[in-house]
Amino acid sequence: MKPILLSIVLVFCLFFAALAQSSNDYYKKGMAKLEVEDYAGAIVDFTKSLELDSIDSDTYLYRAKAKHFMENYKGAIEDLDQAIKISPKHYDAYCCRSFSKFSSKDYIGAIKDANIAVEIDPGSIKAYEARAMSSREINDHSSVIGDYTSIIELNPKDSSNYTFRGYSKMDLKNYEGAIEDLTKAIELGDSCSLNYENRLQAYLELRDYQAAKQDLNKLIKLNPADEWNYKKLGDIDRELKDFASGIKNYSKAIALNPFLADIYRDRSVMYSSSKKFMEALSDCNQAIRLNPKFIDAYVTRALIKTILNDFKGAMLDINKGIELDPKSGKGYYYRGMIKLDLKDKKNACADLTKAKSLGFEVLEADFKKACN
Repeated sequence: MKPILLSIVLVFCLFFAALAQSSNDYYKKGMAKLEVEDYAGAIVDFTKSLELDSIDSDTYLYRAKAKHFMENYKGAIEDLDQAIKISPKHYDAYCCRSFSKFSSKDYIGAIKDANIAVEIDPGSIKAYEARAMSSREINDHSSVIGDYTSIIELNPKDSSNYTFRGYSKMDLKNYEGAIEDLTKAIELGDSCSLNYENRLQAYLELRDYQAAKQDLNKLIKLNPADEWNYKKLGDIDRELKDFASGIKNYSKAIALNPFLADIYRDRSVMYSSSKKFMEALSDCNQAIRLNPKFIDAYVTRALIKTILNDFKGAMLDINKGIELDPKSGKGYYYRGMIKLDLKDKKNACADLTKAKSLGFEVLEADFKKACN
């Protein structure tokens, strides 16, 4: 009798051993398919593994990853719920659920999961990254900065962390801090154009035009065919009242792309400031040919025609600008000033009053001259 009982026990042991082995085999197959991005195949194998062993939290975790990659975020979250139920301190499960909630636009839920992951393992970077992603989406830039500061403490050699922290400092208008971080990212070898572009913007906000020009020159070296970098150089020249340099830079931009109305209009302003009125008029004409609805080009041409004593032509242009945008305070202001030059104080006053009502800042001296 005993040999028979022993045989039965042995059969059951072999059966369950085979069952466990079979579950592990499917798990391994699923992992192999996940590695080669066969997500649908991985889900099939992980599901078979769970049918044989439904209490393995890692299998739920990796099936959730496969579902996430297939953009089935709801299914991924359900699997991660189960993984966490089985293993309440599963760091990766909380991190992955945070990412899936982020992709589902549940940013608050994603932050809560990342908070738990940070508590479980405060020395691992993934949870800080997950939390920073969602904090950025809800414009909590201070939290983003805090998380990337923690990440940098853990990994001070990764340039991207300084870049992301720099972006958030830009959002908080901490331009000096942004420059410091973006400079560090560049020093660590991340000399991509975005770092220079963002640092350039920070320099411009601080009106540090010389530093901004240096970054623009670096951007030109990275991409010499980008006309907008020359345009930005011209814009800085305009701020610095370096009209000759501005004309040169706008001309380089036009040489790269002769179909941008904005740049012709910008160059016309520089020509006008240099008292080269015919060249300025020619550029405005070209800007309007390229964009017949370019209001600023009509206004600029009107001002040039006023200087050239072509008041009739100036009125036609300024009226066209107002016709294109009846809520343009700028248009009414300059029309009022032209009328003031023509000694038409009554109508000048009406236009300046209209400009003020539309929110355009009218100099008090001009207003008094027209309306008193």
